[in-house]
Amino acid sequence: MKCKCGSETRIIETRSRMSGIIRRRRECVLCHNRFSTLEVPYDYIQKSLNDVKSDMDSVNELKKEATRIEESVAHTTHRLESIC
Repeated sequence: MKCKCGSETRIIETRSRMSGIIRRRRECVLCHNRFSTLEVPYDYIQKSLNDVKSDMDSVNELKKEATRIEESVAHTTHRLESIC
């Protein structure tokens, strides 16, 4: 990986997480600038996207259910008003 100055960098430290994400601390060999990079496995990104899609499906189902309940309440209210 290159530094913003264009020179190569060396890895100072590497840490991995249970999720498979790897954090690397790097240092530029020319200007000695230090920065961190994260390496995220493709499966982790794919799983996260699937979780978001699943959450959106759940939200859409809840919206449909709320609409159905509102219609049911309106219908029931209308019937009660016609009785009284």
